[in-house]
Amino acid sequence: MLNYLSHLYLPGAMTLWCAFVFAAASLVGYADVLSGRNGSLQFARRSYGFFAVSILLTGLLLILLLMLRDYRIEYVFQYSGNDLPTHYQFASFWAGQKGSFLIWLIWGSLLGLLVQRAAGPSKTEAAVMSVYTMTVVALLLILIRENPFKMLPQTPGDGQGLNPLLQDNWMVIHPPIMFIGYAAAAIPFAFAMASLWRRDYDNWAVRAFPFALGGFLVLGCAILMGGYWAYKTLGWGGFWGWDPVENASLIPWIFGTVLIHGLYLERTRGRYRRANYVLAALVYISVLYGTFLTRSGVLADFSVHSFVDLGISGWLTLLLTGFILLSVVLIAMRWKEIPTAPNEDPFLSRGTFLVLSTITLVVAGLVIAAGTSAPLLTRFMENPGQVGPSFYNQVNLPIALLIALLLSMVPFLTWKGETGERKVKVVGHGFLGVLYSIVAALWRGEGPPDLLWKLGGPAVFALAVTIGAAVWKVHQPFHLLFIFLASLALATNAYKTVLKYRAGGLRGAGGYLAHVGVGVILLGIIASSGYDESTKVTLEMGVPRQVGDATLTFTRMVPRRGFDKEGMEIAVLRNGKRFTVTPKMFMNDRTRQLMVNPDIKSSPLADFYVSPIEFDPGQSALQLAKGNSGQIGNVTVRFTGFDLQAEGNAMAQMAAGKPVVIGANLEVTRDGKTIQLKPLYQLNPGTGDVSSVPASLPGGGALAVSGIDASNGAVRLTAVGIQTPARLSIDVTHKPLIALVWGGLWIVLIGGLMSTINRLRESRLRDRLAAAKGV
Repeated sequence: MLNYLSHLYLPGAMTLWCAFVFAAASLVGYADVLSGRNGSLQFARRSYGFFAVSILLTGLLLILLLMLRDYRIEYVFQYSGNDLPTHYQFASFWAGQKGSFLIWLIWGSLLGLLVQRAAGPSKTEAAVMSVYTMTVVALLLILIRENPFKMLPQTPGDGQGLNPLLQDNWMVIHPPIMFIGYAAAAIPFAFAMASLWRRDYDNWAVRAFPFALGGFLVLGCAILMGGYWAYKTLGWGGFWGWDPVENASLIPWIFGTVLIHGLYLERTRGRYRRANYVLAALVYISVLYGTFLTRSGVLADFSVHSFVDLGISGWLTLLLTGFILLSVVLIAMRWKEIPTAPNEDPFLSRGTFLVLSTITLVVAGLVIAAGTSAPLLTRFMENPGQVGPSFYNQVNLPIALLIALLLSMVPFLTWKGETGERKVKVVGHGFLGVLYSIVAALWRGEGPPDLLWKLGGPAVFALAVTIGAAVWKVHQPFHLLFIFLASLALATNAYKTVLKYRAGGLRGAGGYLAHVGVGVILLGIIASSGYDESTKVTLEMGVPRQVGDATLTFTRMVPRRGFDKEGMEIAVLRNGKRFTVTPKMFMNDRTRQLMVNPDIKSSPLADFYVSPIEFDPGQSALQLAKGNSGQIGNVTVRFTGFDLQAEGNAMAQMAAGKPVVIGANLEVTRDGKTIQLKPLYQLNPGTGDVSSVPASLPGGGALAVSGIDASNGAVRLTAVGIQTPARLSIDVTHKPLIALVWGGLWIVLIGGLMSTINRLRESRLRDRLAAAKGV
């Protein structure tokens, strides 16, 4: 133990160990409460409060050491440097594994204080907090094992710096928000496991729902930021590459989406109870599984985001296995006891369509999880590998079609399936049987006229959008169907949002508004990803070049100023409007790694996306072998051979130790005229001095011999007064309607926020009523 502590910065090590002691004390106190000793409740709460304070002090201490650039600490040395600006120095807190686990733990400990207040009666709080504290202690044990305050034997003068790819303003805010979402995933899990543990199946869903909704909201916001970060920084023109680490955040968000719909069904209809226990466990376990994939090193060869293995893969496996076993055992033991209402909803009802929607999302999450796990599943094969983006695109297209269809119908369906005066009598089983029954009923005039009437207006809107897309450039049938259904989902949910607003303000409209956002996102994805146009072109400085409907002129190099890196200014004339873009291409000072950043001119209809590929600063020198030609600016030079008799016999002079003069016979072509030139090269064998006599060019400038490669019979020429213009190779991409992706995500998040606020109001009202009744 003493040897362990001798290598650690003691203030940081002690705060972590204090946190562990306080967490253990809190667990003991809550165990007493569960045993019937309610007097221990305050002790358990205070112990947890001290635990949270200890974790917060640990984080503040690491921030202080980073800002002071205390390179005695290994973590500070690894992820910071003297040249980093203050905000990047601050962001280096979560640049490495240890820091990211610590920020996750900080948010988890603080959220636990909210869970205490929302858990309910003392024994319910004790059970919920016992499970929840175990989830944060699991993170704490990782940090105790891989302590971020490990010290180096000697203090370096500078750190290794922050990874160049992470030196972006989004690095300051994106990861912390992501880890709030990860931390929040443990809260519904704790409520669900505590409910099973205590056999209290009635209240957990109501109390967990705001946290599930909030976690969905925060994690979705982080995914939005991450996608935009990749789009504006990496230069490949996309916002989602189906990278395994990207998927590791998407999978729990998808399962979280299913969970909030399941909890909604349980609250309103008393159904879906068993499934909600499974879903609450699935959300949290998917976070742990994604953490294992990201941080165990199994994806090191397959993902640009993956961390190297710190030696914690075994511990992560143990944690993942432990929480899976806890979930499986409790759910299996209580499965038959869980009360649930039988599903008697007719096919054309809101309940049935919500269930179908959630099943579809679960399938999507499982498919993405399977694809993400490919490197792990094939690890022991001869050629391990991963699935490419085409796999996810092909598999998720029909899933997206089905989701859009279901979303478009739900707003006009009731819980009892009453869509008009007449109902469809279902004949047969399965989807095909239902579909046949609906078509047959419509043919006989027995269909649901009210539903069809309500769908008429949105269907006209969707048809108009689809026709517009077909006129534009969309001709694939599946894509046209995709656009029609996405537009229909957008229109029906927008209509319902307006009705809800007119009926009672924004209360209750959040869910429908979020579904409007889904329709907008689907339209943005199909337009920007399926119908973008990319052109690779090389621009010569000062020379206009037509690229599609735009004229591009590479005007100048923009020098480095402070922390703003050097870039290339390109003037653009497009549709009568002039603007400039300045993509960046620079060499990282520490790693000597070439970095590129695109520049984007955004508009509501399309983004004009310019990413640099290669830069040639131009040249003023050539090396030519006999008979070869080269170009310098507008001058073509052909080397025909050496003249050893330019000023006497060069060989005889060299043998006598006298200065040697050699001429280079050149054929020079400029402006269509060819002349002969002979620049001279003089070498003094005695002193080793060299000099040259340039030959003047017609039209200005001169050519001089700067060196001779005797072994290859080649001459090196330097131009004076002329130079090849700089050239810039770029990728110009037209991204139609990509603003719909970002706008749709914001609509989803705003709708989720509205729902969260509404549920919190309901929760406070419920607690007040319960307090008034003395419950």
